[in-house]
Amino acid sequence: MTAKTVLIVDDSRVARMVVIGLTGKIRPDWSLREAASADEALVIIEETAIDLALIDNAMPGMSGLELVERLRRSNPDLAIALITANIQDAVRRKAESLGVGFVEKPATEGKLEVVYAGIDS
Repeated sequence: MTAKTVLIVDDSRVARMVVIGLTGKIRPDWSLREAASADEALVIIEETAIDLALIDNAMPGMSGLELVERLRRSNPDLAIALITANIQDAVRRKAESLGVGFVEKPATEGKLEVVYAGIDS
């Protein structure tokens, strides 16, 4: 299993800390970056090779789905999962149409393990 770099994008510091803590337990050798907004995430992605982006949908400014659409244009092969409490069918369908995973909050080891297994090599 190769070490990966994961970007966690969520305006909630608590939500980011939960994902960081869980990831540290299940993939302790992986590098983690965090962004509090879509704009911050775009800067990090320009500067850092990211293997997976975990993106909240409901953020001020650019939503997670809007960020995903931008990332798909510039980084079509980037592994992305929407990690959100917004579980409406329309959000799920949009995520699927963009080719991204969907993780319902709250994040758990089991939910993240499924996403992480998809990018392990």
